[in-house]
Amino acid sequence: MYEGIKMGLDVVGAVWSAMKDAEFYSPNDLANSLEQPVESVTRVLKFLEKYEFAEQVAKSEMIFRKVNSELNPAEVLGALQAVLGNPVPDNSLPDNKMR
Repeated sequence: MYEGIKMGLDVVGAVWSAMKDAEFYSPNDLANSLEQPVESVTRVLKFLEKYEFAEQVAKSEMIFRKVNSELNPAEVLGALQAVLGNPVPDNSLPDNKMR
């Protein structure tokens, strides 16, 4: 696996694991608790929202909640990478880059 994808998957997994069901989070909340840059956490939250692992609950603010799912988005992204045998397209990665 490419090192960049592994790092991206780690951030996706960390954000997902930090979010508890029925709780609300801002990117700053998660960035502070995970000691990650807010920009990285924001990209992950947008990725989670795009693929319906999370939803933005307020349109005027970036407040998110986890959508109940038996699937871990980092595992799904990793499985997709393994099946494709290629870098994941840049619009699917949290940091919007090919790895």
